[in-house]
Amino acid sequence: KKYIANLEELEKYSGQEIISASEADLARYKARPRLDGELIRQIGDVKVYVIENGLIRHIKSLEELRARYFGLEIYNLKEEEMSLYD
Repeated sequence: KKYIANLEELEKYSGQEIISASEADLARYKARPRLDGELIRQIGDVKVYVIENGLIRHIKSLEELRARYFGLEIYNLKEEEMSLYD
């Protein structure tokens, strides 16, 4: 789950289904600041990961990064934030 603070951020998810959920339903999910398809790396590290199904997958080459994720922002996270995706 991720809190979307404004319309500009909501626009990034244009075309995706919005699902209504109760507070009890939401309580079952761990809050994560990033969502599937976003790129992350730990501060101080060069390895870039993509989030897939709530888990991270290492992007092993610059070629893959350019071919599949060109133009996407890479979010730099603290170690404790990275641990949310293990």
